[in-house]
Order: sequence, then structure tokens, then C-alpha cells
Amino acid sequence: MTNKQSKYALSNDEIDFNKPFHPAHLTTLYHTPSWQHLSPDQQLAYTQHYGLYLNEQTAFFEEQLAEIILPTLQHSPDTPRELAQSLKIFQQEEREHTRMFRALSNKVNPTKFSLDSEAYYFIKVPPLMLKMMRLISNRPQFFNYWIWLALLQEERSIAISRACINDDEIEPTFQKTHLIHLQDEANHVQWDLQLLDQFWKPSSKWKKSINVFLFHRIMREFFTAPKRAAINVINELIAQFPELEPMRPTLYSDIKKLKTSVSYHSSLYSRTLTPRAFKLFDQLPEFNGLENTLLAYDPA
Repeated sequence: MTNKQSKYALSNDEIDFNKPFHPAHLTTLYHTPSWQHLSPDQQLAYTQHYGLYLNEQTAFFEEQLAEIILPTLQHSPDTPRELAQSLKIFQQEEREHTRMFRALSNKVNPTKFSLDSEAYYFIKVPPLMLKMMRLISNRPQFFNYWIWLALLQEERSIAISRACINDDEIEPTFQKTHLIHLQDEANHVQWDLQLLDQFWKPSSKWKKSINVFLFHRIMREFFTAPKRAAINVINELIAQFPELEPMRPTLYSDIKKLKTSVSYHSSLYSRTLTPRAFKLFDQLPEFNGLENTLLAYDPA
């Protein structure tokens, strides 16, 4: 085992199921009235299910990035040599992150969480949507909206990792995993910014219009309004606590209402959590109206 590989290896420590896997205030259900009606044990379990879901969300995005987008850009004649070398490191680190988060979930429950790539428990992407995303991802220079997704997700990952590291209540193995993730993310943000300079800013107005439209669509489908995965996390909680079955309709309803909740949106993307992205949005006229998708974005 090399030093680089050992950096991402999980410890042999047992998972402490008496501790949350994720800060409660950064979960979905916390921002609904239903949260206060859950018992402490149910709240704890929900943070654990949510932490496992977040592992999957991270793996889902980083697999698309590492296996499709970054390899294509590395070999593009439009990518400067120094940036191409950085993207090679970027790709390898994203692969390691994906393996690490999959291994963590598998350690918690090997029956439900597979080590195989593109295997998910909570995330269920409609086949047509997944096919469209893969077709688009194979042309990352033209369909360059993904750079904004990467920047937002990398910045958000930094904020989440810091929150986990600084919260003494979080399960230790999850804390350690987020610490390792955090150590790479700062470089990833810098490379995202270089990619924006190289591929987004020189784009024509019509090309930006297409990609801004796709950016809004993908953000609404996967990264803002709670949908399929959020419901699946609730279903997992009810399966663990059958006494919550009478609350199922209310839990579903509360989740759906978060689509228009500024408070909830602020827990995802804000000037505090994603400062570089929001500052750039301020400067680029193509993102006028972004506050209709990212509700916590208040144009400067």
C-alpha cells in the first residue's frame, strides 16, 4: 500500500452508532416542523441515514467528474499542459474520495451499501435523465455548466467537512473521513476557478445561455429541492421506527414544502457556505435571475 493510498484508508475502529453521522442543522428534515416531533433516538437515526445519503451524493457527483469529464479534458488540445496535469491529480483524488465514502457506508452496512461504482441505495436517478447526463458529460467543453456544479459542490463539501470536524458529537470515523476530504478540496476549488477562466468565460453568449439553462435544470433536479432521495431517507427512518408510519404523509408534505424555503436553501448554498461561487455569480450577467433557483442567493 502506497502512502497516497493509505491516506484514504479507513481506520479499523468500530462505528459508534450512538453518535450522529452528520450535523442535524445541515440535514433536510431539520428545517421542517416535523423535526420537533421526532424523539431523540429518531433524530439521531435520521442524521445517520442522512450522513449515508450524503456519502452517496458525493460519490455520485465525483464519479461523473472523475470517470467522464476530467479524462476528456485532460486530453483536449484546448487544455493547457499545466492545467491538464492538475486535472490528472484532480481525477485521481476524486476517485479516491469516491472509494473512501463508499467504503465508509459499506462499513456501516455492507448489505445496503455496495463498494461497486454507480451502485446506490438512496439515490435513484431516472434512466432517461441519467442517459442525458452521460451524453452531455462526454462533451464537457461545450456543455460546460458542470464547472459551476463542481465549484458549488466543492465549496459546499468544504463547509460540510468543517462542520463535521468541528462538532465533537459527530461519529469519529465520519469526522476522520471528512478531514481527509477537506485536505484535498481547497485545491479542487482553485482548479475549478481555472476551468472557468479557460472554458466558461471565453464562451459565446448563445453557448452560455444553453449552459445556464442546463445549470438551472440540473440544480433544481438534484441539488436544491428535496425529491426522491430525500423521500427514500424518510422511508428508511420509518422502516427503522414503524411507529412513525402515521406521520408519513406529514413528513412527505413537509419535505416537499422545502422547495420554497429560503432557510433550507441557505443550509445548502449561501454566501457563507459557497462564497467564491456567489461572488462570481454577482459579476456575470448570464446569471441574472439565479435567485429563482438558488433561493438564498441575494444579488449583490
